[in-house]
Amino acid sequence: MRALAPLFGCIVAVMGLALAGSVHAAGENRGGQAHPSARSAAHDENAKNHRRAAGGLAQARGRPDVQDRLRKAQVAALLEGREAKANMKRAAREARVSRTVRERPSTALRGGARAPTVSAQRTSLSQSSLSQSSLNHAYDSPRSEAFSGRRSIARATGLHTAPDPLDLNSAVVLVLDQESGRTLYEKNANAVLPIASITKLMTAMVVLETGDSMQELIEITEADVDTEKHSSSRVRVGATLTRGELLQLALMSSENRAAHALARRSRLGLTGFVAAMNVKARALGMNDTQYSDPTGLSSRNVSTARDLSRLVRVAADQPLVRQFSTATDMVASVPNQQVFRNTNRLIRSGDWEIDVSKTGYISEAGRCLVMQVRIQGRPTTVVLLDAFASQARATDAMRIRRWLETPEGNRITTS
Repeated sequence: MRALAPLFGCIVAVMGLALAGSVHAAGENRGGQAHPSARSAAHDENAKNHRRAAGGLAQARGRPDVQDRLRKAQVAALLEGREAKANMKRAAREARVSRTVRERPSTALRGGARAPTVSAQRTSLSQSSLSQSSLNHAYDSPRSEAFSGRRSIARATGLHTAPDPLDLNSAVVLVLDQESGRTLYEKNANAVLPIASITKLMTAMVVLETGDSMQELIEITEADVDTEKHSSSRVRVGATLTRGELLQLALMSSENRAAHALARRSRLGLTGFVAAMNVKARALGMNDTQYSDPTGLSSRNVSTARDLSRLVRVAADQPLVRQFSTATDMVASVPNQQVFRNTNRLIRSGDWEIDVSKTGYISEAGRCLVMQVRIQGRPTTVVLLDAFASQARATDAMRIRRWLETPEGNRITTS
C-alpha cells in the first residue's frame, strides 16, 4: 500500500485538475464569463493540484509499474474532463436550438400555405403543384432558416408521403427510356426543388461551351471558399490545377472550390457565367430551372426532375462529361498529393454501366442523384431527388433496376 501511495495521490490530483477545468468551462458556458472570485478559486485549486501531481511524479520515478498505472490514470482523468466539457457545450447548443425553434415555430410556406396533396400511380403519377413562386416565398421568409440542417424542402412540404408502388426513399423520381423518350416511372416529377450539386452538370456544360483551354492553370483563392454553407474542402487555398483537373474534381468528387474557380476564371466572369447557365437552361427547355451559383451550395438553385432529365441527355453527348463524371478516382496536388474518389458508390461498385453521373447534397435538397445508365442494353435516365441518405439513393437506383429487369418492368420498357 505504501508503494501505491504516490499513484493514489496523483490520481486525486489529476481528477482535481479535470474537475477544476469543468467548473471553469461551466462558468463560461453559463454567461460567457466566470465570476472573478470563481476564476481566482479555480486558479488556486489548479496550482495546488499541479504541485501535488508533481510531487507524486517525483516519488514514482524509478518505479515503471507505478508510472504505467499513473499514465493510465492521467489519460482517464483527461478524457473524463473532456467529456464533461463536451456535455456542457452540447447542452448550450441544444438550448440555442430550442430558443430558435420557439422564435420560429413553423416551417410552413409564407402566408400559411399548405403543401399540396400528392398522389401517385405505378407509371403515371400525378404531379406536385409546387411552383417557383411558392418556393421563392419560402426562401425569402425568415422561417426558411428552420430548413437549414433540419428538414429538406420536399420533406417539409409532404412530398415523401406520395404513394409509391416501388416504395422508394426519394421524394422525387423520374425514369425515362432515352431512346423513345417514354416515361417508365415517375413521382413528383414536376416539383420545383433545390438540386444541390447536380448544378455542376450545367457548370460543366458552360465550361465546355465557353471553349477555354483545359490546360490553363488556375489557382484556388479565398474567393472560392464556401461562405454559404461553410463546407470543408481538401482543395486548399493556393493550390494550382489545370482547368481540366478542376472540371474532373467538380464532376467526380463534387468539389465546390473547383466548380467556383472554373466559373470565376471563365472568360465570362462569375456573374456572366451564372447568366450563361440560365441561358443554356432555357435553350434546353428547362423552364422550371434557375441557377444562382455554379456550385449548388445555394438553395436557390432549383429545378424539376423532368428538367434535369433534359440536362442529363445533352450531358451524355459530351465525351469529357462522360469520362470525368464516371471516373472512379484521381490523384491531384491540392497542393499535397490527395486521392479523390467518385461520390457515386454505384460507379465504385463496378457492376453498373453508367454513361453520366452526378450526385448532390445540401440540407434543403436531401441526397440527390442523376444518371444515364444502361439497363438491359437500353440507355435509361434516372433522376432521384431528396433521399434520406447516400445509401438510400443507391438502394432506390438498385430497386429501379431490378424492377425494370422483371417481366413487368421489361414489358413497360419494350412496349
